[in-house]
Amino acid sequence: MPCLFALLALLAPRLVLFLLWFFTTWLTGVVSRPLWLILGFIFLPTTLLWYSVVQHWSYLGAAPGMHNEGILFFGQGSANLGVVLN
Repeated sequence: MPCLFALLALLAPRLVLFLLWFFTTWLTGVVSRPLWLILGFIFLPTTLLWYSVVQHWSYLGAAPGMHNEGILFFGQGSANLGVVLN
């Protein structure tokens, strides 16, 4: 099931963002202002999804912000998605 959700996230990231926002608290506290969520939803939905994953899973949620490992994880994932989607 998680693989199916990940595939859906790559195919329809806006749908997944809406479902996460509507049914869970996954996006709560990811960014400092709601405007960034709206702009991410409109312009960069896949990047916003990946950023929320990094925010939740860096140091297993023990740290509130991004750390060096989280930034590297985010950069590597964004670069890989760019290669795959091209």
